[in-house]
Amino acid sequence: MTRVPLAAACMLVAALASGARASAPAPVGTEELVRQLAALDRIGVHLDRTSLAELQRDSRESRLAYELREKLRARGGAALEPLCRAAVACKRPKTLHLILDVLADLGQKTLPSSLLAALKDPSTDLVLRRQYPRFLGRLGDPAQAALLEALTRETDPHVARESVFALGALRERAGVPVLYRVLANGSDIARGAAAETMGEIDEFGAVDALIARLLDKDPYVTTFAQTSLTELTYRCVINRPLQVKEQHADWSDWWGKRKLRKRAELLDECFQESLAALAGPDSRRAFLHAAWLAELTFQAPPSEALFGSPLVAVAQQMEANRWSEWLKTHAGRDRLEWFREAVDQAIQTVQTPDAPVAWPGLSVLSELIAHPVGDAYLFKAVWVREPLTERQRLARVYKEWWAANRSAFTPLGRKYW
Repeated sequence: MTRVPLAAACMLVAALASGARASAPAPVGTEELVRQLAALDRIGVHLDRTSLAELQRDSRESRLAYELREKLRARGGAALEPLCRAAVACKRPKTLHLILDVLADLGQKTLPSSLLAALKDPSTDLVLRRQYPRFLGRLGDPAQAALLEALTRETDPHVARESVFALGALRERAGVPVLYRVLANGSDIARGAAAETMGEIDEFGAVDALIARLLDKDPYVTTFAQTSLTELTYRCVINRPLQVKEQHADWSDWWGKRKLRKRAELLDECFQESLAALAGPDSRRAFLHAAWLAELTFQAPPSEALFGSPLVAVAQQMEANRWSEWLKTHAGRDRLEWFREAVDQAIQTVQTPDAPVAWPGLSVLSELIAHPVGDAYLFKAVWVREPLTERQRLARVYKEWWAANRSAFTPLGRKYW
């Protein structure tokens, strides 16, 4: 056996190590990562009007976007200024959406000065201005309440509406006083958004103000006020009066008899009325109450087709048994825990290898957590057509995100993000 001198061996090891270092790819700088993110042009796809190749290409681009987001998030403060420059320069809405999402993911608590200057500049491109309210909502900075209130008065309806939504997402509920002012005196667009947001953020104190808005001259405002009143009081309104004055009188009378009651008592009344409706002769009323119980508790809705079939009696009994059993276990918990349990179940369903079986869980996640880990249209578009390995990767993303955020995540004010 040939012996290699020690010096020669050391030189060989050093050469191999040097070669390994030379072949290893150089780390990508923060500026380059931002450039790659800003270069993406996410135009989106439509499930019914696209090919599998286009879906797969879009899936690859989405995966790249996700990887870039994760890498930039890990860079922390070092990515702040490059991202701000890219945001000010970007003119493509979906790409700008990505950039601002990454900025929000950095954990910024205040609006960067460069973006604040661009926002206050009336010459700033409308594409950028339309994205800002959502970004301010993601930041949640209470100090931006006054700025958002000013934006609710913008003539562009998108900016005005999204600014109202962002007020509902500010930390410490700092936007709530502004929402009351907007609900009373804002533009038609802003009043409608404020009426909708009061229900989304569970502002129970707004019931009287929302009843007053049932007399609003704008039909969208009255519609959103009605929806939020139902959310806040748990009242299942079956036969809504067609006339504005009748609707206002109906709610005023109902609320006048209950406004001194505890909210938990209103919820119990809702459950008891719904169980009675399921046991009653009116199948349409039974279905509407069953559907409302499902929406209230973040559960799967009943089958309307079954309620309209000769098996309606069986359907009513099934729903009655379902909710009687559900109440035995869950009645003492609050809606936030019902929400989290619904997401838990959806996360488990999404991990099922069978795509059609997993789809309902994906739909629940799309509605409940508004896809903080990706684009809703993409996940839904690729879910059935993509190979199992890709679906499993997306399922892992959801599972990991929820494991890290379950205890802290709340749906209040999050629907629009």
